[in-house]
Amino acid sequence: MKHQKRLQILTKRKFQISLMCTSLFYVLSTIVILGATLFVPLAMDLYNPQVDIAITAQVAEKILYIDKNFWSAIFFLVPLICFHSIITTHKIAGPLQRYKDAIDKLIRGDLTQEFSLRTDDYLKELESVNELKKQYRSIIEDIQTRNKEINQSLETILSDPKLDNSEKYRQEIQTTYLKSTKLTEKMSFFKV
Repeated sequence: MKHQKRLQILTKRKFQISLMCTSLFYVLSTIVILGATLFVPLAMDLYNPQVDIAITAQVAEKILYIDKNFWSAIFFLVPLICFHSIITTHKIAGPLQRYKDAIDKLIRGDLTQEFSLRTDDYLKELESVNELKKQYRSIIEDIQTRNKEINQSLETILSDPKLDNSEKYRQEIQTTYLKSTKLTEKMSFFKV
């Protein structure tokens, strides 16, 4: 199956936004904890009346240095993490969407298309649906072949004037033939 390029930024909007929000929550929690770890001890030294003015000046310089470098790193990392979250969720949401499409086709009886993923997608295990399709296709083709053979045999028996003309015998064959015809109709649901 040939895949087209993705036309939307978010393919499974709710799922992808949920994962991105979770990632952002962890990033922001890390920022708060890291910021508190860096700034709170220095702020305590800065506002401590028992600390010498020279030490207070050094602490103020440290705070300004960390503040300058800390926030520039954060402003770089947050968009990078958002972008990475979208890319990562594409590698999960895309396969899930294709898997859903493959299962929908199975439900409709279409066993003709193979399920495939892009080389960089996650969830490669989902490709096992192809083995399921192969097994179903094999079983259904076998049933269809055997049913066709039964129909041909029944048609031969019913059309042969030399065979026994017993009414009971003919009715039984006719009933079997009707059941076989219904089976043929039901099997036509599947596309193999």
